[in-house]
Amino acid sequence: MAGTAQSLVGIIGLETAAKVGANARHRADLATVVDQDGVDRARGNENGVPFRELRDRGHGSPLATIRRQDRRPRRHGTSRPLTGQDFVERNTHVPVGFWRGVSHSQNCFFKESFVDEMAHAAGRDPYDYRRTLIAGHPQAQKFRAVLDAAAKGAGWGAPRPAGRFRGLALEQVDNTFIAGVAEISIAHDGGLAVHRFVCALDSGHVVNPLTVEMQVEGGIAFGLTAALHGEISIRDGRVEQSNFHDYEMLRLARMPKVETIMVPSGGFWGGIGEPPVAIVAPAICNAIFAATGRRIRSLPLKNQDLRKI
Repeated sequence: MAGTAQSLVGIIGLETAAKVGANARHRADLATVVDQDGVDRARGNENGVPFRELRDRGHGSPLATIRRQDRRPRRHGTSRPLTGQDFVERNTHVPVGFWRGVSHSQNCFFKESFVDEMAHAAGRDPYDYRRTLIAGHPQAQKFRAVLDAAAKGAGWGAPRPAGRFRGLALEQVDNTFIAGVAEISIAHDGGLAVHRFVCALDSGHVVNPLTVEMQVEGGIAFGLTAALHGEISIRDGRVEQSNFHDYEMLRLARMPKVETIMVPSGGFWGGIGEPPVAIVAPAICNAIFAATGRRIRSLPLKNQDLRKI
């Protein structure tokens, strides 16, 4: 998952990101302070030295580590207000290009994987847990509408076909509310098959339903390629992959059945092309946990041992 500088964080995984984030909390010289009105009061350290100058002086690693403190209460897809946010920006020496879904790709993977883990820790069904968690959100009605539609379309709670397991994810991308349910199976040797993907979305208005279906199917194919295979490796300062023989793409035989459910509530315009990408990896990885009891901390899945614990 390497399309933007931010998406490179997706490669290092949750555990490494957590360590880097913890390190950032002890780097007062690289703090961006945001007051209650959200205005940056200092683009540098406590002495007003700009980040660029700090970097040129050799402070810390060549990867700029930035902490952002936001004191404004926020709600990110839950009814629980957040009083602080941290992020780590990775400024690498490797040039990167455009990425479908941009930062939503890895951030939805982190968030929805963790929400699923919280549901398991609470002994709750992941679908019911999300419905409860979202109850106080200002846009709870829209979130719940797509969550309910995806769950109903996938038969969540109903008996599954033998050997099949389901996982879900919920997100808001480009003003569109979107939920997805992945149905998978895992062979004894760890081979993963994604059989079905149900996607429900509220983009406000819909002009051409066929266009929506095509964009959703393309977005899920794109997200599957990234989740299953997407990896760029660097050796001796050069990219190792050169073409499709060593940068694998999703093949037709591995493309799941995609079911698109439109839940347009009207009153706004949301995106269609990028939102589906964000929910693919977390929905699949949450289904993998349901099947194996193993949490996936980093992508792509080709590097993971998916045999049951």
